[in-house]
Amino acid sequence: MKSELKIVIFDGSFKTRPFINTVIKSLCEKHQIYVLGFDTRVDEKIKGVKYIDLGTQSNKLNLLWRSLVFSFKNLYKSGVFSDFFELLKLITHIDASGLKHFNFNLALKQIRPNIVHVQWISLLPYCETILKENSYNVVLSQLGYQLNVRPFVEAENEAYLKTLFPGIRGFHSVSEAIKEKSNVLYASPSKIDKVIYSGFNFNKFPSICSYKKTDALQLISVGRPHWIKGYDYMIKACKDLKNNGVNFHYTIIGAKGNEEVAYMINDFNLQDYVTVTDSIPQKEVYQLMANSNLLVLPSIAEGIANVIIEAMAIGLPVLSTRCGGVVELVTDNETGFLVPIRDASALSKKIQDFDTLSIEKINALRMNAREKVEQNHNITKMTADFEDLYYECLKHK
Repeated sequence: MKSELKIVIFDGSFKTRPFINTVIKSLCEKHQIYVLGFDTRVDEKIKGVKYIDLGTQSNKLNLLWRSLVFSFKNLYKSGVFSDFFELLKLITHIDASGLKHFNFNLALKQIRPNIVHVQWISLLPYCETILKENSYNVVLSQLGYQLNVRPFVEAENEAYLKTLFPGIRGFHSVSEAIKEKSNVLYASPSKIDKVIYSGFNFNKFPSICSYKKTDALQLISVGRPHWIKGYDYMIKACKDLKNNGVNFHYTIIGAKGNEEVAYMINDFNLQDYVTVTDSIPQKEVYQLMANSNLLVLPSIAEGIANVIIEAMAIGLPVLSTRCGGVVELVTDNETGFLVPIRDASALSKKIQDFDTLSIEKINALRMNAREKVEQNHNITKMTADFEDLYYECLKHK
């Protein structure tokens, strides 16, 4: 039987994203889980998980207080005064950033974890010391913009990651496409890089929703207001749909504030055809998805989009660009529909083709999609994959 592990989850705050919350809930049934964070506000803590407050970023007094607490605890355990001298130097220079690094490192000293799982590449600066000293088994999650795009458009960031990646014990890639990107930055025969797909509790989706055609084709997208989401191409596709007499309505959830999208909607006279909203609670998102005809993901780049997995579980047909790991999930005309990236005409044509499909064809595709996500994106498989990654990192230390 494999031993119990002490696992630190470092997400930068206690407000861990839904995916990692699912991982934590599953792992804490067998292992000791610690969540480290600077922003300590959280609606509901996960039972059995230890939350370690590193101080509030917006409150220097709170940050300093946490530094003092960590220092006293470390002095009590070790009898060593060196941390106090370092703390005095940080206080003298009023170094808030230094205090945050100080608290992170002392928290790790007191926990002594087997694994430090860093959830975002942007958090790696806090890990520079432990990577240099090779003092812990650090695992890094690789997903989205921070690996897909930023290192390849910012030479300084690329150079920085190339210096840190060799010190990381293991990598969690959300898709094969992300793994390939990572290997461009750092490749080694000894590199441990495991593709682990997001796991979902399919009890939330006990059966796929019924599907019916509507007078106006209901299109929906979900995502933040960022250029990488490709909404400008979808708005151009909407202009084409309107010009071709297609009766439709397109809703973008969570993208309010995108000035380019707002301008295009007005410029193309699409005010009656396109609605853009702020972010809304997940339950409401699912309800809107269940009442829609087609989820559209027009992204330019993705690791793997969880909204596609959710749509496939709900029974909402998916149309996506061939971006990143999406092609590992969606097979064109079998579990969804695919078009090239940055191609508004292809989006428009595919939507028009979809509008002519029979209910029988759509339902067959929906069943295939549900079966695909149940097989590859269940919690049991995801948890086992993470455990395998952690134990492999320990084995190769």
